[in-house]
Amino acid sequence: MSLQALIAPYSVDAFLAEYFEKAWLHVERNDPACFRSLLDDLDLERQIWRHSSQWGDVSLARAGTHPADNPYADGLPTVDAVADAYRNGYTVVVNNYQQKSSRIAAFCREVEKFFCFRCNANLYLTGPRCKGLNAHYDDQDVFVMQLDGVKIWRIYEGGPLLPMEDQDYDCPDPAALAFTELALRPGDVLYMPRGHIHDAFTEDYRSLHLTLSVSVVRQATFLRQLIHRLAEGNADLRRAMPFSRLRRLSDQDDDQDGIGLLRVFNQITAADLQRAYSDFQDRLLHASVRLPDDQLQGDRQRQPVTVESKVKIADDQICLISLLPDTCTLKFIGGQVPLSEDMRDVGRFVCEQRKFRVCEMECSVSDAVKVAFVQFLMDHGLLVFADE
Repeated sequence: MSLQALIAPYSVDAFLAEYFEKAWLHVERNDPACFRSLLDDLDLERQIWRHSSQWGDVSLARAGTHPADNPYADGLPTVDAVADAYRNGYTVVVNNYQQKSSRIAAFCREVEKFFCFRCNANLYLTGPRCKGLNAHYDDQDVFVMQLDGVKIWRIYEGGPLLPMEDQDYDCPDPAALAFTELALRPGDVLYMPRGHIHDAFTEDYRSLHLTLSVSVVRQATFLRQLIHRLAEGNADLRRAMPFSRLRRLSDQDDDQDGIGLLRVFNQITAADLQRAYSDFQDRLLHASVRLPDDQLQGDRQRQPVTVESKVKIADDQICLISLLPDTCTLKFIGGQVPLSEDMRDVGRFVCEQRKFRVCEMECSVSDAVKVAFVQFLMDHGLLVFADE
């Protein structure tokens, strides 16, 4: 499932222009079959039994109950303990479900490929007439996908605009805030930018929903990385701050120290920005892993690549181009390939087309070089044979 499929009938362009980081969006479907492919891969009790050796793998939440008062915290998260907590009004939260379900992992990877931001998914099971959490806001953007049952959501006005992940948490009293109330039914999706205050509860039906969190890279985070890179080559940025200024702020206009800092920022070049972008590409790829696909079946027959072979980027791969002043690199999960001048068009073609025949590669190199390059990328896990 792609981002487009998640928010349909809204287009991705409309979503980015009107809602992303701006406003919440309720996609109403009331279609139990919409997320059937994900539901077929969910087996809540067995996942808890297999993967939850400690609290944190699975969590319990009940509005109005302090975590320190949780009577289950001293034991282990066995299926019996979790089921007893559920009967006593706790919402069951299975964290990082993308590590427990191959289909949800593939779904998260599709969204990651679009945004180039890390994603994770948590599963929430809430019984009838229960509420898991008090009103709060998140520091990540979230897509709530209603899988089964009905849940009532309240989205309040106010709250911080696009909060940083490390800023002090300060949630206004929701009792003084106006709110919009809506019901999520199977197949519905709710998008909320970070900072939107919300809570949710059930009425006569239990609820099962999946929350996809998108860990955006903020521009402030990018600037921190950029400044760190600049400091490696600029001694002025590595010097101590003027302690005389810190001791007593000056009201003079001739703050030469401040002017010096501004002069450094005015010297930032396009190459500096590209290197910082490249750093974040590496951070995303290094934190990502390939998804299971029978890769350990060593007896699989390998057919040779020819100019007529039809290939594609593997579904679980992220493919990126890094173009720096002195190098061009094709990057992917598990490797990267520096591209010589005559191979840059080849790398761009692979990254942009994603599925193609070797003979269709629009570049000036020979067919033999195309075949060898495609074979190399297949051997390193970026490309696979595509179905005819």
